Amino acid sequence: DMDIGNFPEELDRIKSKIRMCQQGLIIVGRSVDSRYDKKVLKLAQTFNWPILPDVQSSLRYIDHPNIINHFDLALLNPSLQSQRPDMVLHIGGAFTSKRLLIYLNQQDIFYTSVKETPERIDPNHQCDISVQTKISDFCQAIESSGNATNHSWLDLWQQNEAELTKQINEQIEPISELNEMGISFFLSDLIPEKHSLMLGNSM
Repeated sequence: DMDIGNFPEELDRIKSKIRMCQQGLIIVGRSVDSRYDKKVLKLAQTFNWPILPDVQSSLRYIDHPNIINHFDLALLNPSLQSQRPDMVLHIGGAFTSKRLLIYLNQQDIFYTSVKETPERIDPNHQCDISVQTKISDFCQAIESSGNATNHSWLDLWQQNEAELTKQINEQIEPISELNEMGISFFLSDLIPEKHSLMLGNSM
């Protein structure tokens, strides 16, 4: 049964950790329906936490200050490598970034997995609580948990995101001829909201 009411002890523990948390992260993996995007964004705004969306997440196409699209590149920066989250809310399926997986491989991070499917997703063997429930119900249940997050934590991620976006634009915008990198960049910029483009080849 996926009813959020079946997890009172887990929810109480998660809420308690959120209230104490200073450096939280929301990770959105694959297979999260886009109808939950607004709920996840509201959580991020309430807690002042960055959102790291997987490459397959629809959140990557939303312009929002809490969304860190270039987190994989940002994690090359020593200023972020020296700062680790004390809590992670991992919503949905697995994520692709190996660099993020390595970054999160710290056993003192309170790691919560929330998904609607039964498979176990815990490659670092660090998950403290796993809840299988409707994502919208979970977001609603914890959004009143309070906000103790250090604002400088979100600022750090946002500064890295802004600098990387600027550097990428400076590298790509002068390109006059089409190439693989340029096509990917311009297509992602031209695709309308709530649309996607699937590319594939047949062997």
